[in-house]
Amino acid sequence: KYGDCFVDSLELSLERRNFWDISATILGSGKQDTGSASESEVSDEVSLHTRFTKAWLTAGTYDNAAPDQDMATDSLTGSPDVISTEIESLRWSYNNNTDQDFLWHFNSGLTWGRVERGDRTQTLSMTLLMERTDALDRVLGQTDLALEIRAKSGTTITTSYNYGAGIIWPKLRYTSVSPRGVAGGRMAYEIEANVLEHATYGSVLMWVWNAQTKYLA
Repeated sequence: KYGDCFVDSLELSLERRNFWDISATILGSGKQDTGSASESEVSDEVSLHTRFTKAWLTAGTYDNAAPDQDMATDSLTGSPDVISTEIESLRWSYNNNTDQDFLWHFNSGLTWGRVERGDRTQTLSMTLLMERTDALDRVLGQTDLALEIRAKSGTTITTSYNYGAGIIWPKLRYTSVSPRGVAGGRMAYEIEANVLEHATYGSVLMWVWNAQTKYLA
């Protein structure tokens, strides 16, 4: 059981016909705690598939509503478009850019003594089938957008909720929109976006519904 670990970076990847895929770079401090993890601390999650994932896009932002698993109602302002049938893929990366050379300091001994991240960076890209014409207008006009994805698995935890997750990016701006062909001769947009800091809600909000009482501590 290792304590004082931290996540330096993570990447979420979603593709049509596939499961949610999350990878992370986790750095340890060199500290090993005594004892072993109890059963309540061991993660045993249910995989989420894009078949049970819904997506909304709007020229608005997060509406500050309490998170829920209602797949019929979004949590965005404006007039959100349901883009679930248009998404071929989505990829989001988050990097704390930890200065690893700074982790060791005088008298830190065999463990890292201080963690400070650098300038945080995020990237978001997605491929959308060419079913609307506003993508080019939005990159040229630098329109503020918000994106929400929400998944609800078929596995029940309690009568109140199932395993699931939801992510909202409350402020995005397209930086490039490139038409290209995809499988089956369809046309699509390859979109790159800047993840910006919303004045009230920050850069990203995420909720996870699971059966864990706690995680390793």
